[in-house]
Amino acid sequence: MATVVLTDGFDSEGTAVVLVVDQEGTPQERAVAGLGARGYEGDECLYLVQTDGWVDRRVVGDVLTLDVVLAGETGPTVLLSVTTRVDPVAYARAGAETVVLVAAPGESAGSALDTALSGEEWPLIVAPAP
Repeated sequence: MATVVLTDGFDSEGTAVVLVVDQEGTPQERAVAGLGARGYEGDECLYLVQTDGWVDRRVVGDVLTLDVVLAGETGPTVLLSVTTRVDPVAYARAGAETVVLVAAPGESAGSALDTALSGEEWPLIVAPAP
């Protein structure tokens, strides 16, 4: 199941919103995991160009909804929508970009996060809507 985590360590400016998907999860999670193939190489990370896709985030009270959107010839398509509770104060410190991590089969979100923070796996950085 897709998991959203607020954490420090990815962005020197503060808190990051991190989406962890299972590479063998639902078809929607697998589609998001496949976005890494569209990313371009950055400084120990991959970036998804906004013309290829983006993440829409909205928070109401303590409920965060995150939609991963793929741009297409026929218009944008929501690949995955995740809703979770967050600390509104911590979320207010988060940057605009969303970090996407792909967990190996059987790997927990926490383990995928530790692996990415150690530099063993590169995260995919996804910007908000253009």
